[in-house]
Amino acid sequence: MKLFKYFTWSEIKDICQKLEKKGCEFRHPKEDFVNAVGQDTVNKLYVLGFINDSKPLDAYWIDYRQPCYEYGKLFRKIANYVNTPKWLWFKVYVLQLWRVKCWWQRIRIACGHHYDWQDYANINVY
Repeated sequence: MKLFKYFTWSEIKDICQKLEKKGCEFRHPKEDFVNAVGQDTVNKLYVLGFINDSKPLDAYWIDYRQPCYEYGKLFRKIANYVNTPKWLWFKVYVLQLWRVKCWWQRIRIACGHHYDWQDYANINVY
């Protein structure tokens, strides 16, 4: 059964793993995507909105010289799920322990505690 218009879940997992193995993560030149998974698959991913054309970066000294593709929002989430160890994915995306730290800092700031980072950023967590 096709979960997405053109691919099954196992095909999507295979595509994500191939892209990870070739180093085509999130934003990379178009020819690297084609070399990793093939032109037909890249066209299908583009039609689904899983990859999009990427604008050149403002920082020209770190940007690629060729036109690039970047992952779409849904494909980024799928790739993170497939390529990240399950416990780490669960900890980051489900438990979201960073939110607990932010809430704790808000409570402490409200009670009068002053963090060093507040001097540098000149902001509060609110």
